Amino acid sequence: MKKWMRCAAAVVLSVLVAFSATACSQPANIESGAVSQEYPVTVNEVTLNAKPQKVAVLSGSLADVVLAMGYETSLSLASDDCTQSDLQVLPKVSATDAQSVISAGVDLVLAETMDDSEKQTLENAGITVLLLTRAKNREDFERLYAQVGTALNGGSTGYNVGVKAAQKIFSSLDDLSRLAPESNTVVTTCYISDVNGSAVTGDELGSVMMSYIGLTNIFKGLTGGTFTFDDLRLSDPTMIFCSEDVRGQIMQDAQYANLSAVKNGRVYAVDPNYMNWQGKTVYNACIDMMGLAYPELTEENSAALELDSELSETEATASPSELHPIC
Repeated sequence: MKKWMRCAAAVVLSVLVAFSATACSQPANIESGAVSQEYPVTVNEVTLNAKPQKVAVLSGSLADVVLAMGYETSLSLASDDCTQSDLQVLPKVSATDAQSVISAGVDLVLAETMDDSEKQTLENAGITVLLLTRAKNREDFERLYAQVGTALNGGSTGYNVGVKAAQKIFSSLDDLSRLAPESNTVVTTCYISDVNGSAVTGDELGSVMMSYIGLTNIFKGLTGGTFTFDDLRLSDPTMIFCSEDVRGQIMQDAQYANLSAVKNGRVYAVDPNYMNWQGKTVYNACIDMMGLAYPELTEENSAALELDSELSETEATASPSELHPIC
């Protein structure tokens, strides 16, 4: 009898072990949050069976996110627009050159958009392609970071690292927002990408960034990244942010001459990546734009801002006009 019981127990144990192994081999989906297993895991409907060994990032913004999490050692290849200094050592490739990506021997590609034929070419070569959409607000920011973190380092470890990095950046923005001067007057602004009608609208993260430094985006009621000159003229913003090239065009365009921002010399050129990259650049952009928006802030009358130790090499307190971007 005892021998029979031992045999039965062994059979049951074998079945449980086999069931457990089968269960663990099923991909877990992070759509509802972190999961207990690292891999296989599903991210944005794409299943990754194991931690990628060589990753190509074909988006400057996604590269910025990877850097914000400290996962840059996962990268083996980057597109030409990944101009961050920490990625200078990586071989560069055109984002539309599928054959060069294949030749690099990568097993995962991170991108925002990709032509269907190029995507199919990469997948036919055995390369996993993960397309991720840009973040639009604070909650969506965590979603993006969780997806990138999971893809690079698993549904538990990578996921949590990603969410933590996203929360730290916005926690620093919370600190920064407290420095904005209180005023009964709405300070209006916008970011114009080109004079042909492209700008940061209300469905983009850049609009949220403006609100954190006490500015109201005049295009927050628009979507799709486009505006008409009438939208701009009727709202007549206090200040305009744009790239250096666009600033030159605005200052030479007669139809812009009567705008308050132009007449008052408040058309400011900033780094064109400020509204594109969604890593630590988000915080650096707000620092610079805040210094331009509130030149009256001085070391004597500004509140102290303690920079997060993981966003800055040293802790410091300073006025927005003296703060430097976090490298």
